[in-house]
Amino acid sequence: MRMNVFEMEGFLRGKCVPRDLKVNETDAEYLVRKFDALEAKCAALENKVIPVSAELPPANESVLLF
Repeated sequence: MRMNVFEMEGFLRGKCVPRDLKVNETDAEYLVRKFDALEAKCAALENKVIPVSAELPPANESVLLF
């Protein structure tokens, strides 16, 4: 779920509830669950990117880096 700024403000102030909040889950538990999911997603993408970059041929001296 993606929140905009107004929805996040409402959630943090206790004025609204995210629709994917589990029953009896606290705000802290919700945020920890969401951050854990994002961390796992980033780790999976990082593992996907690093092997591809290792396969790239080395740049020769004629390539200008800016």
